[in-house]
Amino acid sequence: MKRFAPCRISAAREIGGRSGSRAGRLFVAAATLIFVLAWVPNSALAQQAGMQFQQLPKEVQGQVNEVRQSCKDLDPNFKPNDDMQGIAVIDLNGDGSRDFAVDNRYLCNEWMSGANCTNRGCDLTIWKQQAGNSWKKSLAEHVSQYFLSVTYQGRFRLLAVSVVGGNAQ
Repeated sequence: MKRFAPCRISAAREIGGRSGSRAGRLFVAAATLIFVLAWVPNSALAQQAGMQFQQLPKEVQGQVNEVRQSCKDLDPNFKPNDDMQGIAVIDLNGDGSRDFAVDNRYLCNEWMSGANCTNRGCDLTIWKQQAGNSWKKSLAEHVSQYFLSVTYQGRFRLLAVSVVGGNAQ
């Protein structure tokens, strides 16, 4: 199963002024614990929600198909391992809606610079369900790394992103 890419926490070891300090070790331990307790693979979230690719909103399907076509243009043998990879069903505010996080990095099985990503990062898009059957982009950002935390029921907890600076090509 594919997962959303975690942020690296190795840089946290410098907290407290020296590598290996007690505060730094506690921070790394706490961050690791949060990561382990809160991390849910995106395909598991989709399975819990009982979602199939054909059931996704047309806005989300359109984005995914466009990215995957770019991957197919770059590699004619491309076929996704799982139609739902790179797509997580989440609930942003606990209202029971089906919101979606789409990570371009995993839409094409891997990072393909020039197709689903650039040499600096990949797009992360979050779609929020509006009234009825319409969805609106609530986040569309080119990120180098991020950490998305949700409960096992798909309820959103935390999103930490590292936004790409400069000219992403």
